[in-house]
Amino acid sequence: MANLYTLNGTNITTQWGVKVERCSGHLDMPKRKGETEYSWLDENGVEHYTEAADIRWDARDITLHCFIQATSKANFLTQLNSFKAELIQAGLQTLYIPTTGTTHSVYFREGFKLEMTSCWNGTYYIGRFILVLREPSPTVPS
Repeated sequence: MANLYTLNGTNITTQWGVKVERCSGHLDMPKRKGETEYSWLDENGVEHYTEAADIRWDARDITLHCFIQATSKANFLTQLNSFKAELIQAGLQTLYIPTTGTTHSVYFREGFKLEMTSCWNGTYYIGRFILVLREPSPTVPS
């Protein structure tokens, strides 16, 4: 299957040489936020808060297992630095996930460690990393 992940409308493979091997978290049900129940001392069990007005959702993380590939050291470093610059822009970024056809408003939450899987003197330059993006207001099924 073609790698059609986009960030801010730009195909991450054709623009930066980044390919996504695996994506997780985008289908996870976010945790409920705030109090969800109260335990009265003089009653058995708990009183649940499930009224629509009481339900709030926490943020969720979307994790992309990626690698970046180039045919020269200069191209590799240019693509990597350009991709990093796109990630750290202010405001929310738009991530499109082709397997589900969904778009998520996310921001770059934490750094990533790049692990080179090729040598720096070869004909291909490949580095792997895990990218965690935070969706601050996830859409949940109603």
